[in-house]
Amino acid sequence: MQYHELNDALNAFRELFKRQIAPLNDIKHSLDFLKQIAERRNGEMTFNEAFRLYQIIKPYSLKLRMVGFDFDKVPQVKMEVKAPAIRPNEANVIGYDGNQYVVKLKYDLPLIEKIKTIKGRTYNAENRVWYVPLTSTKELKEFATGNDFDIGEAALKMMTDASDNLEMSYSAEYIELGLPVKKEFYPFQTVGIDYVRKNKDVIIGDQMGLGKTIQGIGGILITNAFPCLVICPKSLRLNWKDEWEAWTNKRVMVLSHKNIGQLKHVLEQRLIDVVVVNYDGVNTFFVDEIKEVEITKGEREGAKYKKVFTNGLEKLFKGAILDEAHNARNKKLVRFKSIKKCFEDKTTKICLTGTPVVKGPQDLAALLDLVGKIEEFGGHYKFTKQFKDLDKKFLSMSNKEGAPLSRKEAMMATELKNLNIKLRSTCFIRREKYQVLKDLPEKFRKIIRVPLENKKEYDHAYFSLQSYLSHIGSSDEKLYAAQQAEMLVKVGILKQLSSKGKVEAIKEFADELIEQGEKIIMVCWYNDTVQFLKDKLIKHGVVTISGRIDGREMKDEDIQEAKRKFMNDPAVKIIIITYKKGGEGHTLTAASKVLIVELGWTYKDQGQVEDRAHRIGAKFEVECFYFLGQDTIDEHIYNIINSRMLLEKEATGGNEQINTTFSSLIKKIKEGETQPQQEV
Repeated sequence: MQYHELNDALNAFRELFKRQIAPLNDIKHSLDFLKQIAERRNGEMTFNEAFRLYQIIKPYSLKLRMVGFDFDKVPQVKMEVKAPAIRPNEANVIGYDGNQYVVKLKYDLPLIEKIKTIKGRTYNAENRVWYVPLTSTKELKEFATGNDFDIGEAALKMMTDASDNLEMSYSAEYIELGLPVKKEFYPFQTVGIDYVRKNKDVIIGDQMGLGKTIQGIGGILITNAFPCLVICPKSLRLNWKDEWEAWTNKRVMVLSHKNIGQLKHVLEQRLIDVVVVNYDGVNTFFVDEIKEVEITKGEREGAKYKKVFTNGLEKLFKGAILDEAHNARNKKLVRFKSIKKCFEDKTTKICLTGTPVVKGPQDLAALLDLVGKIEEFGGHYKFTKQFKDLDKKFLSMSNKEGAPLSRKEAMMATELKNLNIKLRSTCFIRREKYQVLKDLPEKFRKIIRVPLENKKEYDHAYFSLQSYLSHIGSSDEKLYAAQQAEMLVKVGILKQLSSKGKVEAIKEFADELIEQGEKIIMVCWYNDTVQFLKDKLIKHGVVTISGRIDGREMKDEDIQEAKRKFMNDPAVKIIIITYKKGGEGHTLTAASKVLIVELGWTYKDQGQVEDRAHRIGAKFEVECFYFLGQDTIDEHIYNIINSRMLLEKEATGGNEQINTTFSSLIKKIKEGETQPQQEV
């Protein structure tokens, strides 16, 4: 048969290596085959040859665009799919069980010796099958190519996706999209947008500061999923409106009580392209009723759950974006259920988050559920059960850095890497700053330990908490019940007392930076601390982004004006933000210094606030100064935050840490491990 388009692809493929765009070593095992096909000038090939050639070239589809060739125009060469279960015993079959490849071989010694060379393969003597991890997809394809294999549909899809999407999910190479936009995308952003075009329902998990908002906009544009509903934190509603209007000519409406009555009309008449609503607004404007339903059958008989009924307005949208999607990670909450209703039946569903895992695998499972992909991972229960065990066991290995892994630990590592590959091959894309922004300035963290000026006051509160913990006893059940109320308040008092005792040192440090011409971001947990600092630093022209300041709630317009002043007004030297209001989505690149006054509870909290300055548009190195009260719980919280990286790094290819557990801190206080040093 003649395969003219595939032959053209081969010619372009050869150009990649002639120009040294791709290393020749990548195809050393296929060189003889490729030379043989290239010598045939008329494009004549057998089906097996065409299939093998297609599979060799397909992973390079992005690079082929660099030599002017669009591989998407080449007709796909697909093997005939035959059901492995009904094949005779002597057949060579490759299937996929949802986690790994299952290979059944006829008795052929040379073939058996070859499969033994595949990294990570195992043999099940009882079933007489070989298992091959997803990490060895490329090797398995090479093994199957040229041999007589029946490849199941699921296995073939995973092989193709693991070659195509997997490469793209790490890529930073420019793709010409032909979109009508007013600005230019960064090369890696074009890849993210193209990933949405190919996969439609996607989690964009790029590291914070890499422009996920822009990729979400581009993803909706390239799939023409209008009207589009954007769901985001309240403080980012105007930010989204500004971005849509800065990049496109699309008409945007921020939903409110004043205009909700017009929503159906403006959408049906195509007067509006994009509607922006905050999380709570989803319930307010799209939920008609929330019913408590009792389960009448099964193991959970008698249990109750809340069921959400919408008013139908969500059906007017074709596309949906969920920004800072980790905020909707709890499946049990009405927030998640309402958003899921708004995501149903959309042609394009996009979740944006730089921290896809905050506390554990259930967070990632919730996002997979929202984009309609959780069943491809075995369902929510199976996914969380499988990786919950890995979470506990694998995180405990982080203290054994540099030590060799046991066989069991190595198997866990392989399983997490398999999850990483499957995620990226299905619906997940993530790039990190060092991979895609070679010219982005570095980010540095520095710890500054400060002796408290109010040490006696702090110690009194600390011992009061310790006494309280002793009083409630050692029962874990009692401990956790108390945690949510009085204990949290007492720990909050300690954090605020530490902030109060550090303020003079922070003020002195800020004065010196401002004398050097710097602008500063200060980060607090509590609104009261924001006000306290503002009063101390008022001479520097201070603006704020917080929940309450000067006794009133900050409106979106106030936040946008504060950002504008900080970014553009030379007289405004300091912006003080809280994690809740200022930690997500805001660009504050006028500053290269970030002063952490109060710590959050997770690495996500810290990473978010650091990256208000360290993001696209930053021109200088960003220094993040952590002010920790000496001999206070600040030091212990910081240590917890910086101790947990492994699970998300392996599972999603990221380097964000997982979470800091409040109960761990309480345990340390109760056992006296964070005991203040007594003054002599």
